[in-house]
Amino acid sequence: MTSSACERRAFAHKINRTIAAEVRKQVTRDYGSPQLSKKRGGAHHPLPLTEVVEPLDFEEYVSSHAPGVEAGPLRQLMEFPQDDLELLQLDKECTTLEPPLPEEEDSLDPRVRDALAVYTDDWLVIHRKFQHYSTTYTPHNSERQRERQRGLVKQTFELDESAAPDRQDDQDDSKRRSVSLDETPRGSWASSIFDLKNSSPDALLPSVLERTAAEDMDHKNTEARSQGRHSDLLGLYPPPDEVCVKKGLGSLSSTEHTLTSLVPPQHKEKLEKLRLQAEQACSRLGPQLKIDISPAPDSPLYCLSPELLHVKPYPDLRVRPTKEVLEFPARNVYTPHTTYRNLLYVYPQSLNFSSRQGSVRNIAVKVQFMAAEDPSQALPVIFGKSSCAEFMKEAYTPIIYHNKSPEFYEEMKMKIPANLTDNHHLLFTFYHISCQPKQNTPLETPVGYTWIPLMQHGRLRTGSFSLPVSVEKPPPSYSVLTPDVQLPGMKWVDNHKGVFNVEVTAASSVLTQ
Repeated sequence: MTSSACERRAFAHKINRTIAAEVRKQVTRDYGSPQLSKKRGGAHHPLPLTEVVEPLDFEEYVSSHAPGVEAGPLRQLMEFPQDDLELLQLDKECTTLEPPLPEEEDSLDPRVRDALAVYTDDWLVIHRKFQHYSTTYTPHNSERQRERQRGLVKQTFELDESAAPDRQDDQDDSKRRSVSLDETPRGSWASSIFDLKNSSPDALLPSVLERTAAEDMDHKNTEARSQGRHSDLLGLYPPPDEVCVKKGLGSLSSTEHTLTSLVPPQHKEKLEKLRLQAEQACSRLGPQLKIDISPAPDSPLYCLSPELLHVKPYPDLRVRPTKEVLEFPARNVYTPHTTYRNLLYVYPQSLNFSSRQGSVRNIAVKVQFMAAEDPSQALPVIFGKSSCAEFMKEAYTPIIYHNKSPEFYEEMKMKIPANLTDNHHLLFTFYHISCQPKQNTPLETPVGYTWIPLMQHGRLRTGSFSLPVSVEKPPPSYSVLTPDVQLPGMKWVDNHKGVFNVEVTAASSVLTQ
């Protein structure tokens, strides 16, 4: 019985293999024969698999094969409504009384003109009139979805029921492992390590595994550092008695003779010199500085923007204004520009004239925004101080007395021309100031020059600069070059090394940096 059955199965396998082989041969002969090619209407041309097939133009296909819609009561549900889209033009509100536009509006670069159009053109709003009939439209989709989910009954699926025994088996395995550990002898090595039941747990560290934003962490650290500090640290110091000061200065001349009679004759000359120095110092003192710090209201009145434009609301132009200060965040905040802004901030930092020959001790730096090399091309774009004109052609740093390596803490704000070219540059002129003017001696003597070209490869140059300083005036056409270039016939301080450090920052919505 067994042998005969095996023979029949082997015979059947042989028949099946024979039939399959004959079928493959027949198909090959038919598809490869010229008769089949004639029957199919021509010669046989195999299609190469590497041939690139052009993609279908979807828009052209849809426009040429418009789906036929049967007339009926449901025709409007299948077609797109023709009057659904509605274009609305809304006036763009200006936050200032004066529009923030550049002065040279007629001769602007095309890119700047396009940017201004974005900031000044009215809003074009696309409104869908039938959007509220859509099933996906809801003004508060997430809140409504949560409200619906609160009343729903929890659904149980077969997959969850089949996974429950597997979880039970895992729990049983964990219990068996814990029992085996409990049965471990107390004095054994395993008991000393895995005796978790009797060991005291460590104190939990809060918020270890929680994700915390960097801004929140900085805020928490700031609050922690402020704990335990005195609330009014400056209030611990007694205020200066101004009547400490005026009587002392006023009685200086009246007590001169009394002091002179009390000191020895050899000190009278020194006392006279000190008195003259005190008078000169008092004559250079400005007005007293008063700072009031108070919480700002939500919508303060009578404010000026960083460009000195009147911010709405400004009911009375005669009221003393409050200036807004432009903020430079510690981290880059990428927000789209909505108005025209083109400001430049210059921060002279330090100067090293220790190797400069001659009498160079009382140093001041003059900064100018130049449109070309000629001295008459200084532009009145520098914002003046509160006691000066609104815009000026030059700005000075404070004089550092008897110091060849001064450090500066001055900010100079400037308006950048909208049509900035390769000839626009910052010119720095260094002066030695004579504190004791003499006859036939100028009050200020130029002792160095350097500059920064503001446009390079179509971009505004900003950042930190370490510039060499020339002893002589720059040659013609210097503005298109950087002072790092070794120009022939020029003398440089400290062998053309970078001796002047300055930082330039821009806030511009039309110029790339």
